[in-house]
Amino acid sequence: MARSALHRLIARHAPHAPARRGLVDDAEVTARPLLDDVLRTAVEAAEDGSWRPASRLLATTGWNWERRWEAVQALAAHADEADGDWMQDWLLEQPHSPDAITAHTAWLLTHATVLRRDRAAPKATRVRGFRRALVAASDRAGDAARLAPDDPTPWAQQLAVAHGLHLPEEKFARAWKELLDRDPLHRSGHALALRYRWDSHLTGRVPGARTPNPTPHPDRYPADSYPEALDFADQAAESSPSLSWLRLLVAAQADHWDDPAVPASISATTGWLRDGGSETPDARHHRAALALALVRTGRHTEAVDQFRALGRQADSPVWDHVGPTKRAAFLTTRAEACRNSPSPRTRGLRGERSEPAAP
Repeated sequence: MARSALHRLIARHAPHAPARRGLVDDAEVTARPLLDDVLRTAVEAAEDGSWRPASRLLATTGWNWERRWEAVQALAAHADEADGDWMQDWLLEQPHSPDAITAHTAWLLTHATVLRRDRAAPKATRVRGFRRALVAASDRAGDAARLAPDDPTPWAQQLAVAHGLHLPEEKFARAWKELLDRDPLHRSGHALALRYRWDSHLTGRVPGARTPNPTPHPDRYPADSYPEALDFADQAAESSPSLSWLRLLVAAQADHWDDPAVPASISATTGWLRDGGSETPDARHHRAALALALVRTGRHTEAVDQFRALGRQADSPVWDHVGPTKRAAFLTTRAEACRNSPSPRTRGLRGERSEPAAP
């Protein structure tokens, strides 16, 4: 047996190995979004140059706005990674389709990020390309909003533009109001709004507002926006358990887990997942934030249950605040949970038990 294969076999059967807790092997974990059958069909058809399955998919999302958001994100990622001619063909054949325009807007937002991270290009070129793509995305989102006035998706996309271009408060406020008018509990939109609030330098430190201890590093986290982000997350969590994970995102961004609101947010997020939230398209993002929170607050056995439910999905934004890559952060946090929780056999001998993960 080759030495590397032997090492993998030994690691797989070590006392705290993920496999001994019913978790997937490290090699199976991926930061790429895992597509369900319907999304995969649309993406595979796009690879063959056909836009029609994507069109049918978006036409059937109806009022399931989170599903619509997930779909346009997946289609945009594919269009940026591969030949995106299918999307141009779609726009040429249906130039006034809000579905085509919304998918194109998502592609512009995705492409803007790719341009900004392209270290092979000079910084000035990256900045110009990034800004140009975001301005185009704003224009296209405006077109989609006029053609589909009930859809909150274009307004969520405008929140992404407001963050990327550092637009003033009034621009953000308009998009935020329009989004809430259409879907007051739009979870992806709330996450985008939180990002704007966190990075905003538009409001100074509020006198008497809560501050993290220790204060986040100023090069990574603008300290003056922490209180505003915290208040925003708290207000959202009060409106619905489905938004409690935002409070955990703030804790992850600041690496500040001692706030009294954290246990309540853990409980609310766990309850939401258990009571039907696990069936939503974005459940993995909530579960990832919950798994991290459980590890950081010493509840390792419960965290293992959440990692078991996550399987090999390491694409959630919370991992960006933990390690150099999403996958590395996922694996490091999962390993910590496994090291500090008893194996199933040991737990049985001690009479210990953990609550099962939300289905």
